[in-house]
Amino acid sequence: MNTTTAVNPAPAAGPMAADSVALNPTAVLRDGQVRYRVAAPDRTRSLAVTATATVRTLVAFSALGPADRDRLTAALAHRLGPDRAEAAVVAGLGSGLLLGHPADALPVADPAPARRHVLDAPPEGYAEAFADLAALLPLLGLLDRGHDIRALLTVAFIDRHGSGGTASLVDCAADLLTVVHRRSGMLDADGAEEFGPADGSLAVLLAARATATADLAARLSGAAPGPVPELPARFRQPDGGYQLLTAPQDGSLVLLGAGTAGEAADPAPYRWYEARLSHRPDTDTLTVTDQDGRPLTVPCPPARPAWQLPAPIQIAAWLSGATRLRIDLPAQRPEQPRLGRILLGPAAPAAEPWLIDCGGRPR
Repeated sequence: MNTTTAVNPAPAAGPMAADSVALNPTAVLRDGQVRYRVAAPDRTRSLAVTATATVRTLVAFSALGPADRDRLTAALAHRLGPDRAEAAVVAGLGSGLLLGHPADALPVADPAPARRHVLDAPPEGYAEAFADLAALLPLLGLLDRGHDIRALLTVAFIDRHGSGGTASLVDCAADLLTVVHRRSGMLDADGAEEFGPADGSLAVLLAARATATADLAARLSGAAPGPVPELPARFRQPDGGYQLLTAPQDGSLVLLGAGTAGEAADPAPYRWYEARLSHRPDTDTLTVTDQDGRPLTVPCPPARPAWQLPAPIQIAAWLSGATRLRIDLPAQRPEQPRLGRILLGPAAPAAEPWLIDCGGRPR
């Protein structure tokens, strides 16, 4: 690997004229360096740059997506000063850490599945399947790891910025997600008490999930269903129900994934440059707002999971109700396990998957 200690190459003519710029998609921050690849006519070069404070700031802002070069430079100038900001962008473009884009290369919305349905209005032949899906929602709510992430984020933020604190979302997002990822791997009863909210709700959720998972295994073996434990009140927020990606199959539905619906914030990266992450002591929750104090929300349909988003937008997505559904199926089970007319597990691709909006039904 060719390693450099600063992004300071000679300017290249092509990238310098870019109307918009974005972070090289191969860039990864690891072990105090940003590593990335640059394609050349004869080979691909692997490069690395020391993750100085300037480089970290450049990477954090440019990772939000293709943006107007002047707006990006102006945002960086608030942190680095005008001269250092301009120099960082020029150096990034010259080195390949930043890539130039034409003016029309800004993000576009993900295409939605071809057919959409509402849970309360099943199509002909699928009334029983839709009813079974509605009955399954309380179980899905318990199995949603998005609840865990929101709780862990809140505690990690308080640990760093205090109850009632506020911080730049761009500055703190990557660190918070690193902490949450580490702590989520230690979530047993003791871990929930140590890393969860002071009200003990995360430990209650884990216990309820264990009960629901055991009941699910029994149901798949033919036992009658038991009562689904209640989701702790803390995790019934934010409001809004799931969007479920399914595949129709002869009157049944194959459950493929879950997501959230809602009105998205403006996707333009500059809306996020001055976003703030704040803790509300009255509800013990986190909120994301723009520089004018307006909430920034990010719905995540099943086709666009939260963990694929840049760190600041990912945090806003989790706080908007993004889901990470994980159904732990027993090792000994039918090839295609089912609950009523709902099939779990992998299935043959459907020609036209269905996206079912569960509306305001509780999680």
